Amino acid sequence: MEDTMLKRILEMLEQGYKYSDIVRETGLSYGKIRYRIRKHGNPHVSAAIQEEEDKISYKQENQQAHQRNIYEEHWTRERKKSGIFAVAKDSTTIFAYWFVKEDRRIWAEQFFQMNWYDIPVFLRVYDVTDIEFNGYNAHHTNEIPVHHHTDNWYIHNLQPGRNYIIDYGFRAPEQEFLTLLRSNCVSTPNVRTERYAQPGLRFQAIHS
Repeated sequence: MEDTMLKRILEMLEQGYKYSDIVRETGLSYGKIRYRIRKHGNPHVSAAIQEEEDKISYKQENQQAHQRNIYEEHWTRERKKSGIFAVAKDSTTIFAYWFVKEDRRIWAEQFFQMNWYDIPVFLRVYDVTDIEFNGYNAHHTNEIPVHHHTDNWYIHNLQPGRNYIIDYGFRAPEQEFLTLLRSNCVSTPNVRTERYAQPGLRFQAIHS
């Protein structure tokens, strides 16, 4: 049985199957497939494994680089770089402000084949309390349509004592959300904490 499965795996590799295809066809996990192939000890097959693993690693690195490009923790408007920053106003409200440079506007226009001011834009609010956020695993999300003639927004009706991240982006034709900017993680204070907090935080309108 073991030899039969190994033979089948090797045949699929020779035919150009990818790991994901072999996992689907055999029902084996990625680790079990890799173990069987390495145990076989064929240098040609080992090279094929390394090439496939390099592709997976490259894809993961690209995804991580994309996250770094859309999110910068210490961004400020004065730097004149694209970015979004969020701060808790009170236990149920977050204030967010952002700046989009010309290069990102041009990219969006080319992607959607329409003028920047005609592209619907949204703030996407993620509840990321007690999780390592990867862009898809939020406890829940909420989308708020905003217009191009503002660069700041109050986000209301949030939960006290929770952690939030805000994305600024678009809906693709396939309805997938495309993130253009990602904010810092901001915590809303607990009601008890807010009650005894020192006064002094004030908000004013921002004019570009």
